[in-house]
Amino acid sequence: MTLALHDMEIREEAREEGREEGREEGRGEGIDKERIFNIRNNMKKLKMTAEDAMNFMEIPVEEHSRYTMMLKEETAGYEVEGQ
Repeated sequence: MTLALHDMEIREEAREEGREEGREEGRGEGIDKERIFNIRNNMKKLKMTAEDAMNFMEIPVEEHSRYTMMLKEETAGYEVEGQ
């Protein structure tokens, strides 16, 4: 195998690893957006607190603070847009 061919194979492997990392990150963001949507939906329709909605959805307790922060950030964005 020539050095140039070997370098091309290494670059292609690195590109594919980068693509897979991007796909995984995108899936994670999609899951987070869906959970935030569902938390808000439960809060509104079932008159729940965010904590109750997360418990209802069986979101692990160790993830609650992260979603609480995301909810606050999302709300802050709406307040800015509405002004």
